[in-house]
Amino acid sequence: MADTAGGSRLGEPARGWGAIMRTRIPEPTSSVPLRWGTYRGRYGNGLAMLVTGGVLIELTNTYFLFGLLAGTMLHTSGWLILPAQGWRRVVPALPSTLAFCGMLGGPAQMWLFVVPLAGWLLVRHRPARCWPVLLIPIAFGLLLAELLHDYGAFGLALTASTVLLVATAWLARRLHLGRTLRANAKGSGGLIG
Repeated sequence: MADTAGGSRLGEPARGWGAIMRTRIPEPTSSVPLRWGTYRGRYGNGLAMLVTGGVLIELTNTYFLFGLLAGTMLHTSGWLILPAQGWRRVVPALPSTLAFCGMLGGPAQMWLFVVPLAGWLLVRHRPARCWPVLLIPIAFGLLLAELLHDYGAFGLALTASTVLLVATAWLARRLHLGRTLRANAKGSGGLIG
């Protein structure tokens, strides 16, 4: 009757969302042949460059224009080194960078987080069934535009939108891998684990 890491009871197979999150299913991009570097190295460095570049762009003001230049270069380069098919890396680079520049307009522009999220779904090879999650940052951004009118709330809006962006990307991953696991479980007699 005690819960175990592998199933709901001792000796039973794992079931449900907990099993999905504990089961190692490789990302679709991990099987893409790379001409240079390793999957983990390119994924980690690309993600770090995306985040650092985005932060530098958002820190830009009239006294720190270097952030715009450095952030644009880092953010664009981050997209280009992520492990994925070539065209999937190139397509989101410019739109995502421009979206981050557009977010400098304040809390009313947080809906633009949908652009880097769409790029992330494209680069991570998420299927069409995961793309409706793009409505979440749009709705949240429109809500923030109604609630926060002062530019002084930019930090709060940016932090909340970033947390939501990460959660939405994880939701898309869960939708993708959950469906994959359920399809694999049907072929193996319904057992996951």
